[in-house]
Amino acid sequence: METPLYCYIAWTIDDGPSEFTGQLIDSLNDLGAGAVTWFCARSNMHRYKDSVFQGMKQSGEIGIHEIHPQEPWCNWFPHATRPHFPSIEQAVAELEQYLEELSADDVQPAFVRLPGGEFSELLAYIKYYGATQDAPTIARCIIDNKPVPHRWQFIADGWQYLQTQLRRLGLTIWSGAPGNLPLLGGSPFHYNSWQAESAGVAQGRGANNVTWHEAPARKLANIKEVNKGLFERACQHILQTGESFSLVVLTHDVYQEDVDEIAAHIVAMNRYIEQHGLPIGIRYVTLSALFKLMRC
Repeated sequence: METPLYCYIAWTIDDGPSEFTGQLIDSLNDLGAGAVTWFCARSNMHRYKDSVFQGMKQSGEIGIHEIHPQEPWCNWFPHATRPHFPSIEQAVAELEQYLEELSADDVQPAFVRLPGGEFSELLAYIKYYGATQDAPTIARCIIDNKPVPHRWQFIADGWQYLQTQLRRLGLTIWSGAPGNLPLLGGSPFHYNSWQAESAGVAQGRGANNVTWHEAPARKLANIKEVNKGLFERACQHILQTGESFSLVVLTHDVYQEDVDEIAAHIVAMNRYIEQHGLPIGIRYVTLSALFKLMRC
């Protein structure tokens, strides 16, 4: 009997919960896509926890994203234009308090996504201290644990301190391929913590490229999507290689348009498989489940 081929979809939902999270939970469950990873903002957890917390736990796993108790856009490292913690030591102290709050609700997170992702966070930190053209190279060297010029060693030290503290707390920054493990099907990750993006709003989002579906607001704004149809291309890759594939998708649950677009992409993925009669299954997984698959 042949081993089934699958496209594993890991929805990672940032910045919530919000007034729209309950609607999204219902939509995901109705579409059979309930296994997601919620990268939550602590301030929003305080505001909306009573209304959606149980549904979030039942429909997936909860990860760490923003950790300030009041400020929803507080970077862990210094940032030139956003609020940030005075030091990474203070950020870790707040993280520990947040973990205690989650533990009281029987939640033990496994993964962390820094605000904007690890590469963007490091890039902003380096630029805060004056680097411009060299900042991307320095950030990649730090992530890859390679030597950096002496001037930037203090940033590399701060990054290593954070990694050490996260390991102590049983957490992992979800990045390109944790532990240098390749994603299923050899899919590329570079230095972001996602491969595809779903966006319904016309402003403040990077891309909307999961499928060929176009978000109405973005179409009206004449936004030209780049690198569209990543799910459809993943299916073709599966057929060509005979190997399953994984696709990590970044999205948000703080705007109605974003919530609507998630459902639209799921419908579009199912339609593509059915219309083309592809011998491929779609499985929705949390990041923890994907991590286990990668290690098999």
